[in-house]
Amino acid sequence: MAQNNRKHEQAELIFKLGQLLGPLLKMAENPSAYDDDERTRILARLSAEYGVMSKAIKSFSVGEPGHDYSRQYSDAINLLFHLAMSPFGDLNQYRERANDDALKILNIILSIPIPIDSAIYEA
Repeated sequence: MAQNNRKHEQAELIFKLGQLLGPLLKMAENPSAYDDDERTRILARLSAEYGVMSKAIKSFSVGEPGHDYSRQYSDAINLLFHLAMSPFGDLNQYRERANDDALKILNIILSIPIPIDSAIYEA
């Protein structure tokens, strides 16, 4: 039962990450389709939601009783902060880095092990 809850938490976290980073990654893929105001709004949303996502990742990283995945939390938050606060500068370089960093964050979340529940429950 605990395993299913943790898997569900992990899936929710990945979904929220996709919702948060999706607009940024779309913009990075096709920057000419976005004017300065739209770019500013996308980055402002990411900045505003950074705290919420940080709390969600922290909650997941300490959600298994007796375990604290602080290293994974720190790595994910540093990458997320970098995405949120980076100026666009060289768009080609940013696009590549944004995709790489988003994938790294996803892999960090997936690297937090889900305990195998060995208890047998009555039907």
